[in-house]
Amino acid sequence: MQIGIDVGATKIESVVLEDDGKETHRSRTACPKDYLTIIRTIKQINDKLEKEFKKELPIGVCHPGVHSPQTGLVKNAPNCYWLEKKPFQSDLRKALGKEVFCENDANCFALSEAIDGAGKHYKIVYGIILGSGAGGGLVIDKKIVTGPNGVAGEWGHNQIPYFLGKREEFESTSAREAEIESFISGLGMAKRFNKKYNKNLKTNQIFELNRKHDLDAQNFIEDF
Repeated sequence: MQIGIDVGATKIESVVLEDDGKETHRSRTACPKDYLTIIRTIKQINDKLEKEFKKELPIGVCHPGVHSPQTGLVKNAPNCYWLEKKPFQSDLRKALGKEVFCENDANCFALSEAIDGAGKHYKIVYGIILGSGAGGGLVIDKKIVTGPNGVAGEWGHNQIPYFLGKREEFESTSAREAEIESFISGLGMAKRFNKKYNKNLKTNQIFELNRKHDLDAQNFIEDF
């Protein structure tokens, strides 16, 4: 039995899995926009679950960005700026008083699919996740490929050359312009929609308008 924690830009989700993969618990809470509060929130989740199941449980945490192989600090997490340049794994280990395994969220997704999901019969699996950002993970022979900088599978921050000269058409979701993420992530979608139609909506509200047959939302999502 083990705990899994998914830290995102807007939420922290937790699950407890039996050794056979059966899910016995799932909960979701808003993600604080403060580093120390995130650490405390994860500790509270861990302590509550261990009390509920009456034993110490191993825990793994996935999150945007990666821990730099050189410094041990989180990098490449522009939508979770409160994690940037922080020793996230080290601080979690100290707070929880036990081993904590941390990994990039897209890598975790790709590995899960490669082991017992849609890609379990394939040698090479590439996983794409879309949320507040856009991430990617590469798995070969059931092992995550990270590369020397820890970002081998990432694609969301690659630039689209065609749009570099058309800056008026989008707002970037990070410091780099014309990134893939600026167009297809949830945050990027909302920014583009709001700029085009002079609105102030979140991504889920745009999809809700689409379900209500709003023409602007329908045209935008069809284009997406």
